[in-house]
Amino acid sequence: MKWVVTAPQAGDMVRVKVNELYHYGIYVSSKEIIQFGLSPILRTTNNDNEIEVCFSDEKTFLCGGTFEVGIFDKSNEKKRTCAEIIDYARSKIGQKGYNILYNNCEHFAYDCVTGQKLCSQTEEVRKVFRAVPIVDVYTAVIPKDAKLSNLYPKERQQDIDACSNERVKKEKYYAWKLLEYALKDKYSLNICDVNFEKSKAGKWTCDKCYFSISHSSDVVAVAVSDSAVGIDVEQNDNVKENAIIKVLTNSELKQFDVIKNDDRISFLLTKWVQKESIFKAGKEQKFLPSKIDTTLYSVKIKNLNVFAKEYILGVCSIPNGIMRFHENVIL
Repeated sequence: MKWVVTAPQAGDMVRVKVNELYHYGIYVSSKEIIQFGLSPILRTTNNDNEIEVCFSDEKTFLCGGTFEVGIFDKSNEKKRTCAEIIDYARSKIGQKGYNILYNNCEHFAYDCVTGQKLCSQTEEVRKVFRAVPIVDVYTAVIPKDAKLSNLYPKERQQDIDACSNERVKKEKYYAWKLLEYALKDKYSLNICDVNFEKSKAGKWTCDKCYFSISHSSDVVAVAVSDSAVGIDVEQNDNVKENAIIKVLTNSELKQFDVIKNDDRISFLLTKWVQKESIFKAGKEQKFLPSKIDTTLYSVKIKNLNVFAKEYILGVCSIPNGIMRFHENVIL
């Protein structure tokens, strides 16, 4: 088959170039292009389990690009009529099971037209997929009936034992238990098979992967990846305006000056979480938030509500990766 830049007709298989790859769909009308997930640059989630067959209008599908229409030949024939293609595509709306390598938008479009799930850009997808780190983010609520036992390694246990604040001690313990869960879930690793080190600056590292941990009140959070990663979670009540000078850069202070009073704490908290996660993902040994320019990094921000309390979660990966969230892990 070949691809032609032309106006599509109902039942056509269409595509549009998005960065290095193509996004595919079935054209019904200017108000209805059926596709497996929106264009990657519009998606609000990187979790495959949340991506489903949907439809959008022409403007949303193209994202500023140009339609290419698939012209089929004898080597790759249409097996359905245009009406059948549309009916079949519509019957799949809401269906999930997305996988970027084995069940993506191109597989879907070919299936609608030919009855076979094909992908001409599999190797290109693999190259892009391999180049982008996958960051798995885990969150959990600390059990009300928390019972603390010994942790591995002994240095982490000593670190917790040295903490005089019982609430913080519990937070540190369950943050590590969540890390134990994450290593098992993502890498099938037993935590006792991992070698850990703690730097003079207090940063924990290991020999199997990159990880970052955080805790605040009732919530613990962990991020694990094959590339540098940082995570921070904070409860809204934990940040006060008197910390502004220590947190904001000069340009951020100018932004802050024009923000309404009701939005100031939210702005400050977001900046703090961004800077904490950036610092944890980086190599700096000293946290100097007023020196961190958040515009130079990509930080995923997510709001959490636990026991009627508002939390904000920030995750930074270097380079910027695909993030998969695993919420409400039971510890």
